Amino acid sequence: NIALTTISNVAMLMEKQNDNETATKLYEQVLTLLKKDSVQNSTVLETVLSNLCMNKLNQEKYQEALAYGKEAMEYTQKTSGKNSLGYIRAGNNCMVAHLKLKQFAEARKMAIEVESITKKILGDSAEMLVKIYSNLSSLEAQAGHLPLAIQYLHQSLVLQTANYEKNL
Repeated sequence: NIALTTISNVAMLMEKQNDNETATKLYEQVLTLLKKDSVQNSTVLETVLSNLCMNKLNQEKYQEALAYGKEAMEYTQKTSGKNSLGYIRAGNNCMVAHLKLKQFAEARKMAIEVESITKKILGDSAEMLVKIYSNLSSLEAQAGHLPLAIQYLHQSLVLQTANYEKNL
């Protein structure tokens, strides 16, 4: 488990250095190993699937990102339930992939689900809501709903400011 986590961390470092191809290869190798023993390594598997989703988003391979994101959501729902950070993270990633694919209805549906779960388990001032509202703002702007986009952007900024002031 420590070795797999280390390899996954090396993949993350490769991503930070913009070597997405090497990162993808490392993540996929870890994923293959984890799937052989997913019960013991459930947290690592969840993380690797989410990281692969982000990796594919960064490479603008949105269909692949969506596939990894959905797999992360399904796996997390099975192991931890919908009311978990892993599910929220995977759902937010899927929302972004849907947005990039211009699948606005699916993105909106995913965002609303993730927003509801986030508020339920983390509260109305959760940092994750800043990302969700920012993504919803982008979604509504691209869909041509500017007043709603501005509303979500405002919510994101107000929450971000409140969290910043709280942490001073």
